[in-house]
Amino acid sequence: MAGRPSKYTEETVQAFCDALAQGLSRSFACAKAGISYVTFSEWMKKYPDFLTRVSKVEVGTSVTQPDKRKVVLEGLRSFLPRHTAAKAAGIPLA
Repeated sequence: MAGRPSKYTEETVQAFCDALAQGLSRSFACAKAGISYVTFSEWMKKYPDFLTRVSKVEVGTSVTQPDKRKVVLEGLRSFLPRHTAAKAAGIPLA
């Protein structure tokens, strides 16, 4: 019996890394990429290439505090409508 398909795709990984590069926290980057923080943690252990990419992005990202606040607000603006719509539709959130 096959399980559901993995969300570990280049598109998802790139969305996560792009969000990190914008200065979002790991939690908000997960939301932008459509994965849970638990999934992120599992990927960090399971996929060495993901760990390497995340580490490179985090080391290379230097966002000042005021810029980081702006980026977090932008992340919230994109996350909350999806979250609210999913909740209203009765879709369980990760």
